Amino acid sequence: MMSDQERQAVQKRLTFLIDGELNRARTVRDIWLLYQASTISPRASDVQRQECRWAFYAGAAAMLELCTRLGDPALDEDTGAGQLMALQREMERFAQNLRDGLV
Repeated sequence: MMSDQERQAVQKRLTFLIDGELNRARTVRDIWLLYQASTISPRASDVQRQECRWAFYAGAAAMLELCTRLGDPALDEDTGAGQLMALQREMERFAQNLRDGLV
């Protein structure tokens, strides 16, 4: 279990990651490496690192699936744009909650 101090440090690093470094990433691997470097403790076990990587890539695959659906020819442009905006708002809410220490 993380101490409050460790949790605050992770929140600070994640906020930095969300607010800046992602702009330079070009692949999921790039983002994984940023995430790993900024959030995973050097004391983490190999099992913790592997499980975190699996969860990270599962999240990336889920987001890819959601975004791929937006290209469905049966989906009209306004609906697709609305769904994309809803995804963006969800991610922005999570980032704000992270900054506020709520997650």
